[in-house]
Amino acid sequence: MIIYKKTTKIIDVVDKVYCDFCGKEFDEITTKSHGFGQLHISFGYGSIHDADEHNFQMCDKCYGKIIYKHLKSQVQDVR
Repeated sequence: MIIYKKTTKIIDVVDKVYCDFCGKEFDEITTKSHGFGQLHISFGYGSIHDADEHNFQMCDKCYGKIIYKHLKSQVQDVR
């Protein structure tokens, strides 16, 4: 015989998400659909930042300013 009991489980749910670069708050639809950029940086063995890990949330505008411009310049350097 299996006897069950009712319990309440407390879980973390996302309430608000902000861009870590400009502070913009994402609207509810963007937050629920994960319609924002996520950047994860981790450093490996031998780095002065060995085992450091960082996670950032990023809006489209900051992606364009920070990441896309840097990637674009790397592509141009290769040509």
